[in-house]
Amino acid sequence: MQSQAIEENLTKIEHDLHFMAAKTFQKLLEETFPVPGKDAWEKIALKESDGEPPFQKLEWAAAGGKIKLRPIYDASVALPVTLQPDESAEIYGNRRWLNTPAVTVLDEVAANKRALDHLRNGADAILFRLTGSSVNFEKLLQDIEPRYCGLFFSQQTEDVGLRNSWNQFAKAHNLTGLEGAWIGHRMESFRYHLIPVAEDNSVNEVANALAMGVSAVELGVSIESIGFSLSLTNSFVETIAKLKALRSLWYQVARAYGHEQFNPMQLFLHTESRPWIKESFQPHGNMLSATTRAASAIAGGANALTIHQEDESNEMMNRIARNVSNVLREESGLHRVADPLAGSWAIDHLTNALCEEAWQIFQSRI
Repeated sequence: MQSQAIEENLTKIEHDLHFMAAKTFQKLLEETFPVPGKDAWEKIALKESDGEPPFQKLEWAAAGGKIKLRPIYDASVALPVTLQPDESAEIYGNRRWLNTPAVTVLDEVAANKRALDHLRNGADAILFRLTGSSVNFEKLLQDIEPRYCGLFFSQQTEDVGLRNSWNQFAKAHNLTGLEGAWIGHRMESFRYHLIPVAEDNSVNEVANALAMGVSAVELGVSIESIGFSLSLTNSFVETIAKLKALRSLWYQVARAYGHEQFNPMQLFLHTESRPWIKESFQPHGNMLSATTRAASAIAGGANALTIHQEDESNEMMNRIARNVSNVLREESGLHRVADPLAGSWAIDHLTNALCEEAWQIFQSRI
C-alpha cells in the first residue's frame, strides 16, 4: 500500500512538472510572439502608405458605394448564418448544388437532344428557356425522367397558355413535388416557387428579394417553398456576401411569420452567370469569368447554378459551360466543405453590412 501511494505521488509530481513546463513555454511564446492587433498593423502599414492613414487610403466600396470595407478585420465581427452540410451529404458531399445548363427551346426535338446530352454528361438539371407561345412537352421531355433530375422553366414572354399546357402535361403524368420550378410562378407540380430578382447592386437585390418574397407569402405561397433566382457578377466576395445575407434575412422573415422550425438552409437559391465577352480575354473570356462567378456562387451557398454559354449553337461552348460545375465539383472538390469561408472576418463583415442596409430598405417598404 505504501509503495502504491509513493508511485501515485510521483505520478502526480511528474504531471505537475509537465504542466508547469508547458505553462512556462506557453507564456514564453506569448511574450516572444505577441498577438498583433489593429494598432500594430497600422504602424507597419503607415510606413508604406506615404504617411497617409492606411485605413482611409486602402478602404474600398461595395454594393454600388453603399458599403465601405476596411483593409483589416478582427474577431470582433459578429458571425452571420453559417452554411450547413446538405442533408444528403453522404451522397453528394457537404456542399451540393445542381449543375443546371440552359437550353433555349426553339424546336422541341432539338432542345430535347441538347438536354439529354447535358444530362448524360454531368448535368443534374436543365433550365428550359421557352421562347414561343406553345410547347409540345411530350416531345420536349422525351426520354427525360423529371422525377430523377431537376427541371426548371423560364418564359421569355408572359403566356398563361404555356403554363396551362404544362399543368395538363404534369397532371397526365402524375408529376408532383419535382425538384425545380417554373421561375416567376407558383406551379403545384414543382417543389419551389422561384422569384426572379433583377440585377442591381447587392443591397437593392437583397431588399427587393425580401419584398417580393413577403408579397408571395401574403398571397398564400408557403415560406418553405419560396426561393430566389439571382444573377452572378464578377465581384467575387460581394456575390458570396449577397447570397449569405439573403439566406440570413429570409430566416428572420420566416421567424417573423411564426415559422420557428424554419432552417435557413431550406431557402433555395438559383444563380445564373450571363455570357461575359471581352475582346482582351477572347476566345475564353466567358469561361474564365464563369469559373470565378461559379466558385463565388458555390461558396455563397447556391443550390442551383446555370452557366450561360456565349453561343448555344456551338457544341464546344455548350460543353465548356456545362463542365464549369463538373470541374469545380469533381476536380477542385468544392463539394467537400459546406462553408469554406466561415470565419472569414472580411466576408462576415460584408455580409452583416449587406444585411443591415438591405433590412432598412426592406422595412421602409412594408
